[in-house]
Parts: sequence; C-alpha cells; structure tokens
Amino acid sequence: MADRLYLSLWFPSFEEAEMIPRTLAVLKHFPFSNSQPGIRYLGIYAISWNEPLVFEQTFDSRETPEQAVELAREHVHRDHAYEFEAMWDLWSPEIGGGLDTTWRLQPQPVKFLVHGTEFEDGLFQEDGHVKIDFGLDTPFLANIEPQHMHQQGMVDTGLGGATSGRARQVYGSLSRQ
Repeated sequence: MADRLYLSLWFPSFEEAEMIPRTLAVLKHFPFSNSQPGIRYLGIYAISWNEPLVFEQTFDSRETPEQAVELAREHVHRDHAYEFEAMWDLWSPEIGGGLDTTWRLQPQPVKFLVHGTEFEDGLFQEDGHVKIDFGLDTPFLANIEPQHMHQQGMVDTGLGGATSGRARQVYGSLSRQ
C-alpha cells in the first residue's frame, strides 16, 4: 500500500512577521519543474483545514514564488494555513512495450503547506511550520538495477562500479537550474 511522502520543516521562530519571508525562502530553494515552473495554486485557510477557504487563486501563467507569497501577505495570521501547489521533475519509468525500461524526467505535483502557530491548535508542532507534500511514495520507489540508472544519467553516486545487484532507490531530480 502506498504512503504519502512528506518533508516537515521547523524554524526557531515563526511569528507573523517571519511567515512570509521563511515561506519564500523555502519556495525559492525548491527545484521547480523546468517545463512547468512556478506556483500553480494558492489556497488560504483560517483556523482549520475543515473551514472554507479565506482566499483561493489559480495561476494560469505560473506565478513566481515572490508573486504568490505577495498575495498571501494580505492574509497573514497565526491561525491561518497556506497551501501552495507547484510541479517538480521526477524520473519516472515509461510504461510500455519492450524489456528495457526507459526513464523520463516528468513533472509531478508537489504541495507546500504552511502552518501558522495557532492553526489547528498548534498543528505545526507535529507537522512543521512548512510541510512539503510530495504525494504518494510510489514514484520514488522502484526495484531497478543501479547500473541502469547510471546508463540513463539519473544518478552519480561517486562509487564507480561499487554498486551492483538490485537496490531499492529513492530518487528525484534535485539539481538546480
């Protein structure tokens, strides 16, 4: 059964004045998709994820992180949460014929969930101030031959021929443009 894969980030402090700059720093350091860069969606919730949205915006032209957080700045409160959606590139097996699997770098969705310190009764304590939701873990897990990954140019472990046999790999494109 597939599980969701998250990365939770905590900061020494996350007061209202720090929420936007810290969120922007996370977004600016994330490797967005080359073919679909930028933020696609912003949703803002008050008090709980169960409450109606306070603000919602879908971006057709893919907003920069600076433009998206500027819209969120108008709604900064300790009891609010912010959802940013974007795409990033992952190596994925191409489904189809043949014995050899061909791997392609393809855009996949990613969400950034930013929790104010009073949102959901202090949800940040468990989930982090910023929680990155990579979706289901299945695109990250595969039983593949490590040397095949080298042939496809997917990884460089620096181990030369020291990797052999089958390995369970967690992978993604983390290179910066």
